[in-house]
Amino acid sequence: MRKRTIALLLAISISLPGMISCEQEKTAAGTRDALEGTWKVDENSQFYKKDANAVYNVYISLSDQDTAGLYIANFYQLGYENEVRATLDDDRIRLDPGQELTLLNSSYEIVDGTGVIASDYQSVSWTYQVDDGSGEIDHVTATYSRADK
Repeated sequence: MRKRTIALLLAISISLPGMISCEQEKTAAGTRDALEGTWKVDENSQFYKKDANAVYNVYISLSDQDTAGLYIANFYQLGYENEVRATLDDDRIRLDPGQELTLLNSSYEIVDGTGVIASDYQSVSWTYQVDDGSGEIDHVTATYSRADK
């Protein structure tokens, strides 16, 4: 009986680290997957969108080429044909700076931006800066909330 108990404990101690690392891998992948979908945006801007019309939707999709890469369609309400590239870094989403987006005949540049993901993955708190081509930088805060769950 004692040999059987020791063998059982030995088997558990050998397999336990493998089970823990598999769970950690699932959690990391689940984090990224939890971001894909439609989000409601409540945006406050220094220059624009200071009223109820500042609520709109975006769609976050996952990059096929980069395991940390994301795309946000309709960012800054510039249309679903415009996608902003971003990178997932733990509990943060970082916008790739210097991206240019076009809406009608206007060009917009993403200067900088970071979103902090809530622990339940149901919201993201953002701060970002956008240049509308006029040379004045629009400082923006926004909250993304899950729209499709």
